[in-house]
Amino acid sequence: TWPDAIRTDLIELITSDGYALEGFRIQFWDGSTWREPVQTNIRLGLRNEILIPPTETTRLRVTGMTGPANQPQYFRINEILVRGEWG
Repeated sequence: TWPDAIRTDLIELITSDGYALEGFRIQFWDGSTWREPVQTNIRLGLRNEILIPPTETTRLRVTGMTGPANQPQYFRINEILVRGEWG
């Protein structure tokens, strides 16, 4: 959550070695509801740049859907970087 809107088209997710996400959703708040420009079921590496349609928001959430094969019920995200400009 940010006090002012940010314009972005690039999110970076950083996970743990051996515990990469298999599936996740990225959602943005549009002022009244959550929008979902990205949903993926691909295996991620440790550091992942995810291009999204240009979006302006004050909130972001990432929902894990499937964790790694060795622990599919756990979702490890160490850091989320949102690259963009303040509105």
